[in-house]
Amino acid sequence: MEPIRCHYTAIFENVLKFFWQLLPAFILPILTAGRFANQLLIILAAALGCFIVALFLQYLSWRQTWLSIESNRLLIKSGLIWRKQKAIPFKKINTVDLSRNLFQRAVGTCRVKIDTGAVTDGSKHESEVNLIFTLAEAEKIRSQVLTLASGVASLHNDYIDFQPPVDESSPDGIPIPAIKAEMPAGAVPGTQYVRTDLPDWSQAANRTFQPKAEIRTRTADFFLYGLTKSKFLGGLIVLFSMMTFASEILGDQITETIARLMDTTWQQLSQWYFAVTLLAAIGLLLLLYFLASLASIIFAIVRFYHFRVSREADNIHIEYGLLTVKSYTIPVKNIHAVMIEQNLLRQWLHQCSVEIVSIGYGDEKNEVALLLPLIHMSRLEAAIEKLLPEYQGNLDLTPAPKNALWRFQFVPILLLLLICGGTALFWPPALFALILGLPILAYDRYLNYRNAGIGYNADRLEVRSGGFHRRRYRVRLSAIQSVGAYSHPLIEKANLCNYRIDYHAPTMRASIQVRFLPANHLNELRRLLDQN
Repeated sequence: MEPIRCHYTAIFENVLKFFWQLLPAFILPILTAGRFANQLLIILAAALGCFIVALFLQYLSWRQTWLSIESNRLLIKSGLIWRKQKAIPFKKINTVDLSRNLFQRAVGTCRVKIDTGAVTDGSKHESEVNLIFTLAEAEKIRSQVLTLASGVASLHNDYIDFQPPVDESSPDGIPIPAIKAEMPAGAVPGTQYVRTDLPDWSQAANRTFQPKAEIRTRTADFFLYGLTKSKFLGGLIVLFSMMTFASEILGDQITETIARLMDTTWQQLSQWYFAVTLLAAIGLLLLLYFLASLASIIFAIVRFYHFRVSREADNIHIEYGLLTVKSYTIPVKNIHAVMIEQNLLRQWLHQCSVEIVSIGYGDEKNEVALLLPLIHMSRLEAAIEKLLPEYQGNLDLTPAPKNALWRFQFVPILLLLLICGGTALFWPPALFALILGLPILAYDRYLNYRNAGIGYNADRLEVRSGGFHRRRYRVRLSAIQSVGAYSHPLIEKANLCNYRIDYHAPTMRASIQVRFLPANHLNELRRLLDQN
């Protein structure tokens, strides 16, 4: 493949991204400038000057950035003053991701991100390749990098574009064009089909098809995902933060107006019985919760619109998005674990989300490595068997013994009593926090005790942990880097220990901890690791 340069629109996207990060530095002086027109003009002139300089530098950088595919590696050349070359062997690549925001969809471009899992200073900061090309070039790069001889999933339709082998030609010497896969006779509507053979040109009309494994998220799943993912507490914090910011910007007059309005409302409510006031407070909280849930549902629909996950041979393809369309291709061999996650509401509704642990998917800020956004527990194993049979089935777990229950409860409850009880001596309202917090904390610690468990076989380790937020990890044994345990004499006397499992994963997901389990598993786990 000849070296190719990024699409020229990457210049403007990088400049706008740079200015978006600097936006607070320009907005705050403008808002505080008041009537000082001279200061406002100086700020705008400085912003224009920075824009021109950034545009020129990005143009020079664009001219010096090239990507090429050689026989066994990907080569990227870049740099203005210091010229850089980065060679990435294909066998080291973990994921190849394509994404398109609204601007890129309008101009026909696509962002290509390639990850190898390399880390610097103990953390994973960015992809090794993060460049913008035309959509055709992006799909060609992904196809060649992943060596998908039968084609790759497209971002813009429900079919597969099949590329012929490079050296193959038709009988009359004309290179074979890409053949558009058509639905075979008798196909089920909505089912995608992929080629399983690579016949020569004379047999192109007799190609065979097989249905690929695919799951699409239902509309009801979006609703439940948003409803059970509501950021109610976060919304309250943002609301109060915005009110504080507005008071700083708009001055004391607006603050005093709001205070008078709230004081008048309180005087009117306080004339009624306490029950009416309490009902009004509960109604306000319910209204805020409804608005937070509605926002969460809308966000889920926009973010995960048309979510579909499929498996073709040894690769998982994940596509979703309404405004920004994202497409991930992940080799199954690079999936190190599956995590089944439930918050308290999802536990009550028997719903869960399924994440996969793979370097490159889920590394971005605010990105979650979802395999299935939401699915009922009754359909979970069938879905995993369809997509990732390597992780199918629950292993028998050894639970925490009964003598561990009080150990889950003792220290957290003691700390709550000391903190709230001590504070109540000087500030009596802290006693209410103790009365409300004590049963909640006790119930959470009980759930931690009930959920704790560990199990394993020759291929896989399974760990369950958590209280209000429960997780069940299924980790490939060959991906585990170490198994450790920590304890103190009192725990050792009860033949218990706390386990820590480190495995090959992004930094935030690289460790699993489960507490107060029987200590006899440590030696057996280490023996299994030695065999792998």
